[in-house]
Amino acid sequence: MGKVLVEAAAGGAFGAALDLTLIVRRGEVTAPWATAIVAVGLALALAVVVLVPALLGLRASGRHRAIRGIVDGLRTPGARRVEALVVVGVALVAWLALWGLAFASISALYGTMKRPGGPAMIGATAIAVGAVVLALVASAGGARLARRAGRVAALARVTSGRAGWALALAGLVAAAGAVHAAFALGVPLWDATPAYVSVAAAAGALVASAARAGDRVGARGRAAVAVGVVALVASALTLVGREPAARRATAERGVLGAGALHALWWLTDDDGDRTADRFGGHDCDDGDAAIGPRAREVPGNGVDDNCRLGDASPDALGPRLHARPSTTPGAPRADIVLITIDTVRADHVGAWGYARPTTPTIDALAARGARFARAVSPYPLTRHAVPALLYGRYPSAMAAPRRRRGTALSELLRHAGYDTAVVTTVGRIRDGVFDGFGEMIEARGAAGITDAAAAWVRARPADRPYFVWLHYMDPHEPYQPAARPFGDDAVARYDAEIANVDAQIGELLGALEALGRPRSPVVVVTSDHGESFGEHGQRFHDRGLLEPQTWVPLVIAAPGGASTVVDAPVSLVDIAPTLLDLVGLEAPRGMNGVSLAAAVRDGGAIPARPVLAEWSSSKPPHRQQVSVHDGAHVVIRDVIGWTHAVHDLVADPGQRHDLSETPLGAELLRRLDEAIERELAVLPGEPR
Repeated sequence: MGKVLVEAAAGGAFGAALDLTLIVRRGEVTAPWATAIVAVGLALALAVVVLVPALLGLRASGRHRAIRGIVDGLRTPGARRVEALVVVGVALVAWLALWGLAFASISALYGTMKRPGGPAMIGATAIAVGAVVLALVASAGGARLARRAGRVAALARVTSGRAGWALALAGLVAAAGAVHAAFALGVPLWDATPAYVSVAAAAGALVASAARAGDRVGARGRAAVAVGVVALVASALTLVGREPAARRATAERGVLGAGALHALWWLTDDDGDRTADRFGGHDCDDGDAAIGPRAREVPGNGVDDNCRLGDASPDALGPRLHARPSTTPGAPRADIVLITIDTVRADHVGAWGYARPTTPTIDALAARGARFARAVSPYPLTRHAVPALLYGRYPSAMAAPRRRRGTALSELLRHAGYDTAVVTTVGRIRDGVFDGFGEMIEARGAAGITDAAAAWVRARPADRPYFVWLHYMDPHEPYQPAARPFGDDAVARYDAEIANVDAQIGELLGALEALGRPRSPVVVVTSDHGESFGEHGQRFHDRGLLEPQTWVPLVIAAPGGASTVVDAPVSLVDIAPTLLDLVGLEAPRGMNGVSLAAAVRDGGAIPARPVLAEWSSSKPPHRQQVSVHDGAHVVIRDVIGWTHAVHDLVADPGQRHDLSETPLGAELLRRLDEAIERELAVLPGEPR
């Protein structure tokens, strides 16, 4: 057992070193020694726990005749080593082919069928067929090829010494490079970094095992390793609760250390609410699942439900308690065109200063309308951000899908006499979002959406107002534009997708203008969330609340409205009350959003208030964050780890430096907790 511990510790140390490197590269480290001890200690603990039984299992399986034959062959110079290397190589190639077949099948369906059951079914079939092929190739063809290769004297000479091991290592590196290229050039559905770190730790342990490290260090060395591992892990467990900066860096930017930390919280969670009161957690009542930092506050019940500012007063809910009448009662029922483009970050739009000519249509619309320079997505994922937009409520202020609290914008407009329709590809927007629309039109591709929407509007009676919502999917990965005017890398293809949708918006606006209806429409152009391209080690979206994923464009142009730029932070939840206000309708009770109509009509001031965003991971390790913007700054709270970070978005747009330990950080954290109480607490009369 001591020998296996040494080998596992060697692999764990290698993985922990990579983990710490990632943590340092992905962001500022404000407590370097504590972070190093916590990150390395937790990563080492996880690696040892996983690798010790794995190595014991390998040693046991090594008694199997076939596996023992391969191992013995690798240890024997000459023809036998060649045969063993060929068998291993054929098995790896066959496995990679199996992986590629399943990956390609699922990716193709993911990008075309848009049906959740299809990819899983075809993918499972591909894996089953591939497994049969793999077994046949590895057992029959692999053995035959190995025997032929063993007769080649040159190969036997090359593999008889260190050159053979170097050749094998080069082959493994080439295989890893091929897998990485597949992620970079194919359809990237997940972040491969955790896999790389985990495989590196396992490889380190296997190398230590092959080198018989446990035998070489002797009994005293094995005892020293055991004592060192225990001391380092104990130090990490002690520091993780005392050093928030180290806890945050490990939980948010690590791989092995983050997994170990979240496992600790899961193991010490007594009430099953995914939060604990140990190892830095902040569950103020770990015996009641209804009380904890992830819970919603119930004002006036005498309980601090969310472990923040005590029991909230119902008066703290402010405007949410009442319906808000329109500031322009009796306003004409203007036509409304709502355009949402999936996955567009604001800093890739020309009107926000982007150098590439991606959005001439949106730029022109922004020049004649109201451009909201700091619009925040309430959630960096479509299935939550779009309902928040349509209901005017933050995601936590709504119930589960198909049982949402409140009334959607589409329903309110229908009751006011509007014809309503949504035009989109329906695959990624489900769960009751389309409820309330008079018609749901499914189209394929940006051009299809444009044509279908224009045809629907053309068929509307001139004396009836209409509300049409178009959701363009194209900038969402996979980035596969028909033309590539900006290049072939991921960012260039992403920009080309944005440019394609912008051109279609131009076609749509031109078609609507040609209809000659009595009233020009109110036009809204925005996005549901942004996209990360490696910032802080993150790719795509639904990864957290950093600016690349939450900062989105927002333009609202109304007939006779002002040309203005609004620098105050706003949210997508403000769109629904704004549109209701512009057409003379009241915003119902419970909406978090505020009307921006004053800015749209005449460039007037809008209410200044903190703007929230939320996020929680749908896959282990479970994480949850909430943030608040005040314009120049953002504070992000990790709800489960109970840490926070404060960033100056003007001086530090890359969000590299944490100001949480400054007086400003303390003030912003107080505003965050107050905004959570005001915006996310349960309204009187609503179910929890």
